[in-house]
Amino acid sequence: MVEIKDKLVEISGKISLPIETVERDYNNLLQQLGDEKKAYYKLVMMYKLSRQSKEFVGIIIGSSTPFDQNSGLRKTALQKLKDDRDSAILNKYIVVQDKTDPNTGEVTKVDVPADFREIFKNGKPNILYGKPLRRRVVKHVIGKGYENKPNPGAPQRFLLTLNGKKSSLKVERNKPIKFRAQERTQPGSKILNLSSTPVTEIVVDNSINLPKKEDGKLDFKSILGNDFDFVAFKDLTAYYDSRNKDFNAVSIVKGTILNLNTDVTSTGNRGMRIVEEMELDSPELFCWIPGDMDINFGEEDEVLVIGKPRIGRDFNTPGQQAIVFNAVGVIPLTSNSASPQAIKEEDLAEKDW
Repeated sequence: MVEIKDKLVEISGKISLPIETVERDYNNLLQQLGDEKKAYYKLVMMYKLSRQSKEFVGIIIGSSTPFDQNSGLRKTALQKLKDDRDSAILNKYIVVQDKTDPNTGEVTKVDVPADFREIFKNGKPNILYGKPLRRRVVKHVIGKGYENKPNPGAPQRFLLTLNGKKSSLKVERNKPIKFRAQERTQPGSKILNLSSTPVTEIVVDNSINLPKKEDGKLDFKSILGNDFDFVAFKDLTAYYDSRNKDFNAVSIVKGTILNLNTDVTSTGNRGMRIVEEMELDSPELFCWIPGDMDINFGEEDEVLVIGKPRIGRDFNTPGQQAIVFNAVGVIPLTSNSASPQAIKEEDLAEKDW
C-alpha cells in the first residue's frame, strides 16, 4: 500500500492534480473493483486518456446550472407521440422497447423518445439515429484565461463545457482559478472552446495575479476587456432581437440591486431586480440568477450581471411580457448592503495576468 501511495503522489505531480483528488479517484475505483492492482491500472488508464488535456488559469465570471442537452429533442419526440403514435414510430421519433418487471418478470412494451436526427447540421450522419435518447447533462462555464505555458499570450475569453458527472463540480466565480481541460478551439476563433476530462477539477489558486486597481480591488474593466457586450437597459430589446440565436453572445448589464430574493425557486433560480439609476421613474430589469451562486451581494449594491436577455413574464404588468435577464454570474462592485461583503481581494503574487 505504501508503494501505491507513492505512485499516487507521483501521478499528482505529473498531471498537476491535487493529491486529494487522485486519492479520491483511486479509492472510488478500489471500492468498485476490490483489488489494489486493478484499481491502480484503471486509474492510470483513465488519466492516460486525459493526457491530451492542458492546464488553464484565469477567472470564471459565469456558470449555467446543469442541463440535459437532449431535453428539447425529448420534448419534441413526446409531442409527436401525443399527436400521432404510428407516425411518431414510423419517423423515428419513438422507439418501442421491452420492459421487464423486476418483481414479476412480466414483459411490457413501452414507448421511448428516440434521436430522430438522421443527419447533423454539419452534414455528418448520426450513428444514434432512431435509438433511445441518452441524457447528456452539461454545465457551461464562462471566463477569461490562458493556457499555463511559457509565453501564453494575452488572456482570452473561454467557454468550458463540463460533461456528465463533471457538471456537478462546484464553480468558483470571481476568483483566480486553474483547471485542466481538452481544447477544441476552431482555427480563427477568438473564444477558447474547452471540454472537461476525467481529471478536470476547478481549483482556486491565489498565486495567480489578476489585474487590480490602485485601491487593491480587482479591475474587472481590465479583466473583461472587449470580449463581452456591455448593454444599456434601453438597448436590451434590440440586442435580444439581433443576437438571441447567437450561442456565443454574452452580455453584461450594470445596475444597482433594488431587491433580492434569496429563496431558490422550483426551477433552481433566485430572482433579483436591478435599476441603472436609483430614481423613482428609473426602469427596472428582472434577473434570474442561478441557485448555486454564492450570495456575496445584496440590496443597494452596484453589480455587473453577466448573461443573456430573453422574453419573459412582466412582473409589473400581469399578463404581459417583457425583457428579463438570465444571469450566469454577478460581479459586486460595491458593498453597501448588510449582506456578506463583496469580493475580498487576496494577497496575490507570482503569476501575472
